[in-house]
Amino acid sequence: MQLHAAARLGLLLLLAASSCSPACCKVTWETVHPATAEATGGRNSPAIRYSHAAATYDKQMFISHGYYYDAATGEPKWLSDTWAMAMQPPYKWHKLHDGIAHADAVKAAQRKKPGKAPCGRYGATSVAYAGKLYLFGGTDGGHSKHGKPGYEQGYDLDELWSFDIKKRSWSPILNAKASPEWPAARYLHVAVPVGAQMLVYGGNAAELGDVWSFDFASRKWMLLIKTVEADVGGPGSLFAASAVPAGDGDGFLVFGGRRFRAKPSELSEHTWHFSVSRRQWQRLQSRPSGVPKVAVGGVPMDAQVTKRLLPVPRFYSAMANIAHANSIRDRLPMAIMAAGSIHTPTMECTDETWAVSWDLQQKVATWKKLPAMPYGIYYHSISVHGGVAFTFGGHLCSESKGDKPFYYLNTVHRLELQEFTLPVRDDKNPDRIHVDFDRELFHRRR
Repeated sequence: MQLHAAARLGLLLLLAASSCSPACCKVTWETVHPATAEATGGRNSPAIRYSHAAATYDKQMFISHGYYYDAATGEPKWLSDTWAMAMQPPYKWHKLHDGIAHADAVKAAQRKKPGKAPCGRYGATSVAYAGKLYLFGGTDGGHSKHGKPGYEQGYDLDELWSFDIKKRSWSPILNAKASPEWPAARYLHVAVPVGAQMLVYGGNAAELGDVWSFDFASRKWMLLIKTVEADVGGPGSLFAASAVPAGDGDGFLVFGGRRFRAKPSELSEHTWHFSVSRRQWQRLQSRPSGVPKVAVGGVPMDAQVTKRLLPVPRFYSAMANIAHANSIRDRLPMAIMAAGSIHTPTMECTDETWAVSWDLQQKVATWKKLPAMPYGIYYHSISVHGGVAFTFGGHLCSESKGDKPFYYLNTVHRLELQEFTLPVRDDKNPDRIHVDFDRELFHRRR
């Protein structure tokens, strides 16, 4: 007896809503480095922190800077150290740079000359290219300028620094000498490496929906496009969004974020693509994996039902590329997105993990739910290597803290991605997203 079309639709939705296929349901996040008893970490572990800068390079996860509030002393801790963790067993941490002492940072600011390293800050970004990390922006609340504890507005940074991984040294790239154009000070922006340039978008300041390019060879900035508001085909001004290279060598994807000075509920749920060559934004249509545009039996897909199978609006999430289109033949590029906050101004953490693949020809982003993280966090970082994702740090919410000693983390979690499959492009049937994936994205490595 054949199922009624609506019943078949319900079954299809049930299958699509599952976290993973039966073959990989046992895959979960594992703890590589548990939280340390001391907030300062130790010789073999970074201190707890959130809103740090992070990058992936040469099979290593790099983290630097960040912030935590020291409840024992009642003072904020603005961090400036740099660490690297090998993304292969036994996953050891190595301290690459001590950073700069607070007193030395204040002296450098008073002399109006750079110190030996960027001052402690949060909300900065880091990208890796040709053996160097490039740190841009952030804010220190005036801590390194006037020396007072606490946070004051108006001390956002426009500094750009490079870190030589081999020499383990920081060098400033001075705006007055380096480039006639320079982006405004900002923090909680996004930055991604695309080819031989770093692309920067958005940030927590008024009217920062612009996109900038920094050329690594010429060390010059270029404004690519000013803010494009939503009513004229752009994402507007967003901060605390997440982003990844688009895999086409020409642009990047942005998901989520909060609209600047908007109502508390106005978090973004959209996926945007920016093309450098066209200097144009394009919004991708979001669809759940395994669900066609027109369901089985010709039943139209209900928009509200489809929406429940997609990520809810959020900010402070973390994204990283899993694979690019040119790495696996006929495959669409793919990224992983983990956790974040789904409410503002009171934070409400989510533990959801998602995979997203995108087809720029069809203007579609396809989402698939992966195993949830052990708890909800926000403003952490994520890196991927060899089919394994790693998260570091972040901030807990009141509902996810439990008996953990601090609201801030230095925990490292890992998730094997080999069991999860990736849709292929279907040029003959663009209105349908594949229900059956034809093979695994990664083969298990032993």
